[in-house]
Amino acid sequence: MNHCFAKALIVLAALALPVTARAYEAWRGPTGVLKHVPEKSFDGYTVLAPLGSTRTYLIDNDANVAALAESVFGASRGVPSSILVTLGTGVGGGIVFNGKVLSGAHGVGGEIGHMIVVVDGEPCNCGHRGCWEKYASATAIIRMGSALMKKKPDCALARQMEGDASRLNAKAVLDLAKAGDGDCLEIFSTYVKYLCVGLSNLIDILDPDMVVLGGGVAYAGDFLLDAVRASLRDYLYLPELSTTQVELARLGNDAGIIGAAMLGRNR
Repeated sequence: MNHCFAKALIVLAALALPVTARAYEAWRGPTGVLKHVPEKSFDGYTVLAPLGSTRTYLIDNDANVAALAESVFGASRGVPSSILVTLGTGVGGGIVFNGKVLSGAHGVGGEIGHMIVVVDGEPCNCGHRGCWEKYASATAIIRMGSALMKKKPDCALARQMEGDASRLNAKAVLDLAKAGDGDCLEIFSTYVKYLCVGLSNLIDILDPDMVVLGGGVAYAGDFLLDAVRASLRDYLYLPELSTTQVELARLGNDAGIIGAAMLGRNR
């Protein structure tokens, strides 16, 4: 399947939204109203109003469909079991075993970003504290960068941002870390530690053949990948037995489009 075909097919047959499979179960009746949606701006949204009700539409979580696409056309192609971890504003994920996305008994599985890694930690938008995405997302890097600028107003990051924390993004921190800036390297080291804590939990529980890292932070490329590969074994229960590979996603922003277009054949 080429990308152009996938983009055409999604318009006709499928949508990738920040919803769970449970939300799909809730809306597929005659009203077409989304319920139980993690992204609250979509909760109560009437899907059929703008789309029309003459066709069948399939909806799944954006990370789930991206994981499905990576498992067929991307980094984990040909691998029996894989987990896609998307590192962006939050942390999303999709778990694919034997060609099927695992979403649990009630359709709400795979919400890996809300795995608690720090008891009573940073408050999360979900209402809990200490969720993995508060420590392993681009937002976490920005938070640590802002704290650095406040603590050290003369640091390289503060100078680059001209003292304006509102201009800060994760790429700026990562680029300075790549360049060898000590303060940003310390942020990066803390980030990798929390990323590996969550990855080790997933690997210890599910024992996948591969973990694929995607999302904006993964554009750091080998700088991130090499650091994760070097540190991950320190957190695994049985590192000597683990053969889980860690790779970077290959499909980029098209992963969700391609995966959504595949929903029909994976019903």
